[in-house]
Amino acid sequence: AFPAALSALFGGISEPTTYGISYKMVRPYYVHTIVAIATALLAGIMQLKCYAFGGYSLTNILLYMGPDRDMANFTNALILVAFMAVASFVLTWVIGFDDSIYDEEDEDGNPLPESEGEPAKKVPTANESFVLPAQGEYIAQADISDNVFAQGILGPCFGVKPTDGDVVSPVAGSVYAVAGTKHAVTIVTDGGAEVLVHIGIDSVKLDSAGLETFVQKGDRVTAGQRIASFDKDVFEKAGVDTTIVCSLINGKDYASVAFQQGDAVMIATV
Repeated sequence: AFPAALSALFGGISEPTTYGISYKMVRPYYVHTIVAIATALLAGIMQLKCYAFGGYSLTNILLYMGPDRDMANFTNALILVAFMAVASFVLTWVIGFDDSIYDEEDEDGNPLPESEGEPAKKVPTANESFVLPAQGEYIAQADISDNVFAQGILGPCFGVKPTDGDVVSPVAGSVYAVAGTKHAVTIVTDGGAEVLVHIGIDSVKLDSAGLETFVQKGDRVTAGQRIASFDKDVFEKAGVDTTIVCSLINGKDYASVAFQQGDAVMIATV
């Protein structure tokens, strides 16, 4: 949680907290929603202003001062930052969270034997090839509209602009996780590749509207097997980019990751 918090607070990048914490433990989502709404209401009451785009991290807090040094507005921004920190802490303390999803401890807080908990992270043992997760136009990593994916923060990746609403598995393996909001599926191959199939950009805000999944944790899938679908009309009405992204989360554990044309559009070599 500590490095994820640093990414959000100082870089404005919330995906590590979203996928690594809230996405898995759920209850932090409740805290996030309550604090966000309360802070927004207070900001409206206090007539808070941000004098330029990008005021969503502590490194950009001076944007609330503006070119004319609006100290009253800047002070209100600092007050709201403090409010968010305290309110988040208190609500998390009250609502609590269940971190058993990580399978690291038993009910008494004692570490589980490795065989009972999540397997120790293994070095990939085989080369992997990835097919498009949907029918459509291939999009190179650098051209994906989301900076987190475009910069490879979640691993080397590629996208596809789908022509229909079907989403298929880019690899053969076992389903490790399905997002509660149905916008993402994680698959682990027998060779150790950890693959994220992300349906749409910022589609988490749809809260599963227009999305359907056809697999669950533990299911075996083959490359090209249908794993989910989405309603393009729902995405377009909500202003959500329909790009489907395939990311190799543990890409740094491979000797090389290459992109090419053909049936296999990404190749990871051990």
